[in-house]
Amino acid sequence: MRRAFTESIPEPLPIATSAGGRPTLEITIREKSDAGLPVVAADLDGPHAKIDRAIAAKAWEQIKPGAGVARAAPKIVIEA
Repeated sequence: MRRAFTESIPEPLPIATSAGGRPTLEITIREKSDAGLPVVAADLDGPHAKIDRAIAAKAWEQIKPGAGVARAAPKIVIEA
């Protein structure tokens, strides 16, 4: 399933890593986020927006009504 999911994402962005090997945020994401601008809203046709939309579409396909076997809601019990 992971392969099918990642193949559906258009033009994956390279992952930059710090000297410690941890992933770093792409500078555009950092700058827009720091300025309080959602990256997708700031550049609707940009590469980050395309990836976010592809992820959202894939998630929606899995959870939209009629997308598979419906599960019953969990039973919530409150005890005093």
